[in-house]
Amino acid sequence: VTADVAVRIDRVEDLVNSYDTKRNATEKRNSMTLGGELGNISEGQFRRWTVANFDDIPSVCDEIQRTFERIGLPFLTSHSNISAAFRVLVGSRQRDHLLAPILGPRCMRAVASAYVTGAVELDALIAQYEAELLDSRDLYLEDFRALCRGILSADIRQI
Repeated sequence: VTADVAVRIDRVEDLVNSYDTKRNATEKRNSMTLGGELGNISEGQFRRWTVANFDDIPSVCDEIQRTFERIGLPFLTSHSNISAAFRVLVGSRQRDHLLAPILGPRCMRAVASAYVTGAVELDALIAQYEAELLDSRDLYLEDFRALCRGILSADIRQI
């Protein structure tokens, strides 16, 4: 058994999902801005609990609950605002990348959160991420470019 937590910042997800051509409507409704498996969040490595038989279930459930209370709840509390999500999305620490590991969607969410918060100069951030996506031949490059065009256009700035 594994346990994960995730944060959804609606304004970021709505903006990203309007340009994401890779996900269907159900996936978009369930999309998350960042999150991870509790072991990766706390220790930087995957954690799993083994249920070998019915007798293991109560103790495994208790341990998962304790881990959620110790790791998951503080994570949700500290990352449930757009400024905290933005810091993770533009961060370069290994832990930051564990919380949003897929490059294309990470770049899209970073730019969307920067736009929503007004946190940084968008042109520099866009240029940096476009170069990374180009270099890696990322599947999300065109979606990223469409999002950036939308953000930089007069129409979306009125939202």
